[in-house]
Amino acid sequence: GAGSRLELPALSQLRGMRHVRGWGSLTVAAGVGGVISAPLLATIPDGVVLVLADGAGSRVDLPALASWRGRQNEGLLQTTAGGVVGAGALETIENVTLPIDGQSGFETAQLRRVLSCTVTVTGVPADLRGVTDLWQSTLTLSGGGTADLRSVARADEATIVVRDGVTLRLPALSSYDAGASERSLRFEATGAGSRLELPALSQLRGMRHVRGWGS
Repeated sequence: GAGSRLELPALSQLRGMRHVRGWGSLTVAAGVGGVISAPLLATIPDGVVLVLADGAGSRVDLPALASWRGRQNEGLLQTTAGGVVGAGALETIENVTLPIDGQSGFETAQLRRVLSCTVTVTGVPADLRGVTDLWQSTLTLSGGGTADLRSVARADEATIVVRDGVTLRLPALSSYDAGASERSLRFEATGAGSRLELPALSQLRGMRHVRGWGS
């Protein structure tokens, strides 16, 4: 609620839930105008952590957070209905789901490495111009959502999907390696006017099967 504050002035590292039987998470959530502040938190090195801010005036302030490594793509950074997550130093996220839409209150321009993440961009432009690495991530643009990914030089084992007439251009990506796994990866453009442009791509290596399948 408005006026509610949780101050964590000495917290420098936050380790999330490590699953015993496949579920459980640590949630950091500000809602209905509440504020959580952890000014010295520099890293989330492991585990399942959900960072949520919902409602006008709700904030999670993490100004020193530079890296966040989740587990099994179950981390979540989500802002809704005017909530804000302030993490202007966050350059590396791994195993985190990041939805970007008209309710998002998280600045993305500082991101550099987006690894094994699920990123969805819906209906808005996403400033991802600083991102150089999309290794093993799934990126989906739809509903008019666009992304500036001018600096991406590595996207090995990634899935990239554009829909609903969206155009995505990756001018710095010169090679792609599908690696060796059991997953199904794809480059996909679905819907009239949808375009995925890879003007510098000169090397494409397909899937090397681990147990006989994957593409």
